[in-house]
Amino acid sequence: MKSFAITSEELEGAFDEGMGFDGSSIKGFARIDESDMIAKPDPSTFQILPWRPKEKAVARMFCDVLNPDGTPYEGDPRYALRRNLQRLKEKGFTLYLGPELEFFYFEDEKGTKVLDEGGYFDLTTLDAGSDLRRETVLTLEELGIKVEYSHHEVAPSQHEIDLRYAEASVMADSVMTYRIVVKEIASKYGCFATFMPKPIFGQNGSGMHTHQSLFKGDRNAFFDPKDKYYLSDIAKKYIAGLRSPDPSCNPYLAFSVMLAAGLEGIEKNYELPEPVEKDIYHLTEEEKHQLGIKSLPGSLIEAIEIAEKSDVVRKALGDHIFNNFIENKKIEWDNYRIKIHPYEIERYLPIL
Repeated sequence: MKSFAITSEELEGAFDEGMGFDGSSIKGFARIDESDMIAKPDPSTFQILPWRPKEKAVARMFCDVLNPDGTPYEGDPRYALRRNLQRLKEKGFTLYLGPELEFFYFEDEKGTKVLDEGGYFDLTTLDAGSDLRRETVLTLEELGIKVEYSHHEVAPSQHEIDLRYAEASVMADSVMTYRIVVKEIASKYGCFATFMPKPIFGQNGSGMHTHQSLFKGDRNAFFDPKDKYYLSDIAKKYIAGLRSPDPSCNPYLAFSVMLAAGLEGIEKNYELPEPVEKDIYHLTEEEKHQLGIKSLPGSLIEAIEIAEKSDVVRKALGDHIFNNFIENKKIEWDNYRIKIHPYEIERYLPIL
């Protein structure tokens, strides 16, 4: 999330003309020779921030990023999602999403010391995050973001707050707000919240299961009452095309790619495999091979190399975002690759 603050006196001008900023200072945006950008607030996203002092209220709005001539900037992730949703609209569909973001509470940002030893759905004094979750839910409701339920997750100090489904562009804004709220409330209580997918070795990581449905008007195009699993043919093909997100994602880009992948499944008639009613974590490699179960990439560089070859991802993100994203992820991998890992010191230093 990026932001800047303006006074109420500047608001009318912001609505009329937008506010200028230097795009070259934001990674992945513009080069130094084309740095002028306009941020134009979206009035439909106006909300008073509940955690700021009531006597001097502060509100927030999401902005669309524009070129100086007023055209949409192709590097704006919000615009990328809008472009994909327009493609869907032309097919007569609306996309609804209901993500389940998991996260951890730690004592501070310097380590992974947990607040509790609770487990899945625990409601005991072990769950030190109950008050934090409750206040987070109430704050989200104040911001107009509907919550279905919240609970302790499987790992110690791991939690989940599930958002009620909404139209995709609204939900992407809500996910950005959700993560800020979780962190703000944690900070208020003197602790730290993180959406890092795998902060603790040997414990469950944090996922972002995302309920998805395509509607035609008021009709759920994914529902078929006559099917064994109540799934329509369109739903099965859509599912067959999907990839998997996590709660650290950029929701505008993740939802864009998820939609594009699902539509690819529909357009190319992907076949949905039969469900595997077994615990796949206890299957041998041979058993998984026989069942046709493949694994997601095991490292960042594997994921980069697959994404780089994907026409689906490139089309969903657009050339500007796609090229910058791949370039920045390669830099991220290289920064990781050149580090000396503690495992290497523990394993090799005593014997070599």
